Amino acid sequence: MKNKIFIILLLIIIIISGNKSKNITINSNNYNGERIIRASEYLVIRANQDNITNYNDGNKFDMYTFKNNNVTSYRYIGNNVNNYIYFNCSDTSVVDTCEVWRIIGVFKEENNYGKTQYRLKIMRNNPINNITWNDNNNFNDSSIKKYLNNGDYYYSLKGKAQNMIDTTKYYIGGINNIGNGSNLYEQEHSNNTYNNHPYDFYGKVGLITLSDYSYTFAYNVNNECYNNIYSCNSNSWMNFNTPTWTMISSSSANSVYTVGDNSSSHNPNEAHDIYPVAYLKYDTVIESGNGSINDPYTIRLLQANDIKNESELSGDKSVVNVDDTASSFSIVLLIISGIVISSGIIIFMISFVKSRKELRK
Repeated sequence: MKNKIFIILLLIIIIISGNKSKNITINSNNYNGERIIRASEYLVIRANQDNITNYNDGNKFDMYTFKNNNVTSYRYIGNNVNNYIYFNCSDTSVVDTCEVWRIIGVFKEENNYGKTQYRLKIMRNNPINNITWNDNNNFNDSSIKKYLNNGDYYYSLKGKAQNMIDTTKYYIGGINNIGNGSNLYEQEHSNNTYNNHPYDFYGKVGLITLSDYSYTFAYNVNNECYNNIYSCNSNSWMNFNTPTWTMISSSSANSVYTVGDNSSSHNPNEAHDIYPVAYLKYDTVIESGNGSINDPYTIRLLQANDIKNESELSGDKSVVNVDDTASSFSIVLLIISGIVISSGIIIFMISFVKSRKELRK
């Protein structure tokens, strides 16, 4: 009887100890904890991996990964994406005072201090209508550049929005011929000249490029559009219904490219819609939201007292906190179980020896 009770108690202890396990939680954006995750890193962590090269194989709401000449960038493609973001707010704590912008993607670009870091590239969601480029196609000398960077538009931005924008290098190389997104990207980054047209500039506010638009059709979203952006205007979240200025001009004629219509370029004296574009500073973080149209991201700049231990984009992706309380309890129970088992063996051996002696009598 005693042996049966002993065995039952032993089994109960073993079962209880086996049910105790570690509680593990992962905090991927712990502002007051061990590390800070900036907005660019947070979105890259969520992005589809570079082995996903078919639109339907990935998570369509998040960015897709692209490489050009060993330069990795991350872009929202297709027409069903969670890339809405509040920006240019009168009061950053009241979203009703904000404009809605869209995130084009995350790009590793250089600012005017020579720092090359991953930054969010964002675009105003609603156009500014009927803006004239200039009388020639040199963006650096154009009235539209002055309007965006040190003119009426820039000074219409709220102070906190101005402070969030980084002075970043924009590539505006002239286009020789319309190709696919990768080809357009390479031409924009090359040193083409026309009328002493420089191929880049450092600025606060720009416009979209042809490759920005083309890549929204990549990875079989719409191959016809990706290979020739003037063959159609569908399946893209950049759904422009009217001719829209880009910041890219022709390298062989005095004209500037537009998107959202069937004509590839226009005379710079014409007036068309624009969607201002900006790169946000590296120290921008996402405070709330999921990027959907009903819950856009809210953002802010890091303050000095926010930062505990920094990590670059290539570092560990999250903080893992392990609660060992349960496992410690398991260890205690296992030790008790070991003592009980050892005691049981000793009792069994003593009983066995006694029974053998009685048999001999």
